[in-house]
Amino acid sequence: MRVGDYAVDGVVEKSGRGEVYAATGPSGEPVTVSVFVAADPDRFLAEIEPLRGLDAFYTEPILATGAAEGLPYVVTPRLTGLTLRQEVAEHGPLQGPRLHRLAIATMTALVGIHQAGAVHGELSPDRITLGDQGPMVTGAGIGPAWEATAEGATVRVDTPDFLAPERFRGDPPAPPADVFAWACTMAYAATGSAPFEADSMSAAMNRLLNEDPVLDGMDDPLLGLVAACLAKDPGARPDAGTALMRLVGHSTFTVAVPSLTPPPQAAPQVWAPEPEPEPVRRSRGTGLLLGAAGLAIAGLSALGGHALAQSTTTQVRATTATTTSKASAAPSASVVKAQPAPSPPPSPTTKLTTKDPEFVVRENPSDPVRMVAYWTKKAAYVRDSPTGGTFTKLDRENVELGPSPDAAWVAILDNDGKDKVTLLDQATKAEFKPTLELPDKSKMSRPTWSGDGKRVLISVTVGDAKPVAFVIVDPVAKTASMVTTGDAKTKDTGTFAWLPGDSGVLIGYKSQTGDGVRFLDLAGHETRTMGWVGPEAGRRSFSPDGRHLLTNCPSGGSLCIWDPTTGVRQASVAFFKDFFFYGWYDNAHLIIQERAGDTHRVLAVDLRGRQQRVLAEIAPKDDTDDLFLYYYAVRS
Repeated sequence: MRVGDYAVDGVVEKSGRGEVYAATGPSGEPVTVSVFVAADPDRFLAEIEPLRGLDAFYTEPILATGAAEGLPYVVTPRLTGLTLRQEVAEHGPLQGPRLHRLAIATMTALVGIHQAGAVHGELSPDRITLGDQGPMVTGAGIGPAWEATAEGATVRVDTPDFLAPERFRGDPPAPPADVFAWACTMAYAATGSAPFEADSMSAAMNRLLNEDPVLDGMDDPLLGLVAACLAKDPGARPDAGTALMRLVGHSTFTVAVPSLTPPPQAAPQVWAPEPEPEPVRRSRGTGLLLGAAGLAIAGLSALGGHALAQSTTTQVRATTATTTSKASAAPSASVVKAQPAPSPPPSPTTKLTTKDPEFVVRENPSDPVRMVAYWTKKAAYVRDSPTGGTFTKLDRENVELGPSPDAAWVAILDNDGKDKVTLLDQATKAEFKPTLELPDKSKMSRPTWSGDGKRVLISVTVGDAKPVAFVIVDPVAKTASMVTTGDAKTKDTGTFAWLPGDSGVLIGYKSQTGDGVRFLDLAGHETRTMGWVGPEAGRRSFSPDGRHLLTNCPSGGSLCIWDPTTGVRQASVAFFKDFFFYGWYDNAHLIIQERAGDTHRVLAVDLRGRQQRVLAEIAPKDDTDDLFLYYYAVRS
């Protein structure tokens, strides 16, 4: 049996709308073909047309449409994985960051659908598939198209659990109804029950139209947004773009849990497409666990862009810095236009295979970065040339490495031995072991070289990785100094990173409103703060040109990219796999490691979260928690 150009492999589902088939496309690709019983096939296909070719994040694409024997059909990729309903039934409700990232992905899908001038019309736990590549919203536009062309004046409703109240007044599907359905679906994902669920359809409809939702088991910040989206009046709900801004941590208002009593009968809402939205030694325990490719939220209004704090005078005592600088209040919102997609990285032309651990490095001579070292607790390897070459094993165990960009020096940190830090000259094998008076019970970590490759910056921490000082070593001049920036009681967090131009350092801190970053000069004096940007992302926080600052987003679950001069957010990228951020490939791409599937990969992804290039492939058995790869910009 064939439907158009597609060979049918089997029947997936039969319903009053038609039949769904597993099929194979002309090029052998597995697809799903849905054939619909529609009184007017041409109108059905015209209703679907706005979604054909839509390239929206986390939205099942429509590959083709057509008609066969007088019936319209729609071709989509054959997805694998459980639906959200199946996931909750088999494994229980989603919680914490996993739930929040599901909310971001599905709301991002709605934004894309609404921008296309379409609506989903039937969002529910059955219309979200959780596959290896993350959440995928399926069936967009199908319900409204079938509804518009179905024979008969009424549409059968199997359950009202995920329908908006206005749909029972006869209003056509519209974006506010999608937002309501999204909120019902998120409540189901979080609790295992729909917010208006009841023992019978009539009781559920009565609750939906006249009572408040049951949101027990949900927590802020998602609770407040879901409650706002469940307003009975469609006009009182935030649109998808506003809801998405709230989810990623920025909005012009804070949504409180509103009164959800029924409003007076509302007139049908007039709607239009929404505006274009704006654009660690590794800690596996806090990695993101819900499989998916990258999510980029490009174009969202860059709210929360704060004016940078003004520099103030400081009082210095010995090498310990004190400061009286203050962070500024938030300015009015500004908008960042989405930029065109950058040119992708060049395709790899060489392959280097390592053993124990086993992985493959894929490179191109034009790559701006190289993997220059890797290590585990048992062994450490350093590359003998910044532009290529093999990896040489060092006679060291349980150390952390920091090769210089030109491969001339290697900083070796050994917190178990007498010599805490050693600078090894790769050519002569001579060693420089600076003498430092470190705080009691302190640890040195995260060596990172200055842009000119002449000095190495090392973080000093105490207790539970609390940063209290930084060390700068110049191996050629044979100098080393430590600058104290706080103690175990200070609110600094994270790892020290060089500021652009090597003029100072960056460190994370706990601000009055959450997490942010502090700018310090090389004497440790605070010069600026950005208290709204979220937790610091590590020693590779700045892009190579210094025009982008990357942090962990304030709302969690994603990476935020900021203009370090204005404080305006430029983009947000969320990853749904267990991932690790290694640094910047260039000014437009990040280096991300994902841990999923039969092969773990190191990828170059653009600032929209799209995979652009495989940089390395690691055998899962060798991708242990203590394996660390060290990438650095090429300097010959």
